[in-house]
Amino acid sequence: VISDCTAAALSAAAGLGGTIRFQCDGVIALEASVAIAADTFLDARGHNVTLDGQQSVRVLSVPENRTCLVSELRIINGGGVADGAGILNRGTLTLQTCLFSNNVVSAAGGRDPRLPAPRPARERILAPRHPVDRLMGSRAEVGGLSVGEKIHRLVPPRRDP
Repeated sequence: VISDCTAAALSAAAGLGGTIRFQCDGVIALEASVAIAADTFLDARGHNVTLDGQQSVRVLSVPENRTCLVSELRIINGGGVADGAGILNRGTLTLQTCLFSNNVVSAAGGRDPRLPAPRPARERILAPRHPVDRLMGSRAEVGGLSVGEKIHRLVPPRRDP
């Protein structure tokens, strides 16, 4: 259980794996990517929790032979990497009702400060109800996810009338 929404508390819990329930609301500003060390369930149901990469780090990393289920988290501002700014998945990843916004990959693995800020990615909400045959668009359009791995469900973007 994480009752204090801090990067230190999240990193310590992610290192142990298992079910990590958020019992707090807030934005967790990351200075390093959250590395999943064992099979993990990040459960933010009923809470408003945002993981913020501050445009300088990948938000979440799932290695080979690991399973990660993420429920009701917001994953924003991942950056500074060439792939997987929001999540780099090499294992098995299931996303339930998660929001990805402004996760931007770059060819050089970092943003050139002389260039204008990257255009934010379109927001997508990932949920378990609608099957996906394929992901459409670039990595940035799905929140900087490193695609090609197991992403099970995707809700189409909301359209304004």
